[in-house]
Amino acid sequence: METSTDYVNHVSIVKELNIYQNAEDSRKNALTFEAVYEKAKKADVKVDTAKDFINSLSRNEQFSIGFSPSDLDSLSNEGAYNLLVHNYERYDWNNDGVTEDGLAKTLPMIPQNMDDDAKKAWVKAINAMGDDMMAVMTISFQLNEEYTKRQIAEHLSQMSDSEIDEMQKHASFDIREFIEETLSKPYVPKTLTFLDIMDKINQTINPPAEGYSSPELKESAQKLKEALERAYAEIQIQKQEEQLVTQQQIEFIEEADKMLNKEKENELAKAIKEI
Repeated sequence: METSTDYVNHVSIVKELNIYQNAEDSRKNALTFEAVYEKAKKADVKVDTAKDFINSLSRNEQFSIGFSPSDLDSLSNEGAYNLLVHNYERYDWNNDGVTEDGLAKTLPMIPQNMDDDAKKAWVKAINAMGDDMMAVMTISFQLNEEYTKRQIAEHLSQMSDSEIDEMQKHASFDIREFIEETLSKPYVPKTLTFLDIMDKINQTINPPAEGYSSPELKESAQKLKEALERAYAEIQIQKQEEQLVTQQQIEFIEEADKMLNKEKENELAKAIKEI
């Protein structure tokens, strides 16, 4: 199976979401799925070999992972691989901003382009929200704005010139320029930080003049903001403590090395004296 450093690290963080800790994967309830999962691990299935592996499974095994043989031609390598793993192990392998699971496409709740501290804090904050997911879902969608922007541009690019001309009459931006600027560049979303998440939350709590947030959404967002601030502070304290321990270990090793060298010098001096 895939074991790249970025993937393994991302999965180790995402796995801590309560929705994965407290709720069983719907497919995990079937022992057959776990058997297929172990079979895939043993066969060391990769993204580019997942379709062939799935095609070699029995009909019962294919059913356990939610696959229909009629979907094979429409199935991407990423979609095939993600059928073989648990929910928290699903990954956007082609880096197009969306995670494919079979034929389904979903926006990730934990974007892969977040830095590790932001991911950990975001996971902790989501867990702290319990059943209040209003602000979480709103902010999660906003964090994927690069993908959303590209989807809008692709949709507009498929419209006829006359349709774009008609839409342009009511638009506040140059539609053709937007399409060109968006689609002429590769999809490379910027790395999201803690401050980027906070910015989205603050805009939800205090929306600009042209925006609107319901009282319920504002309340949920305020709760999410406080949870995120606590989570990020905890992570920074933990990092400082780990760095302190590491520094203490280095100092201990250096001191022990000095003592050892001193003992060797004394032994050498003693040996020379005896000669």
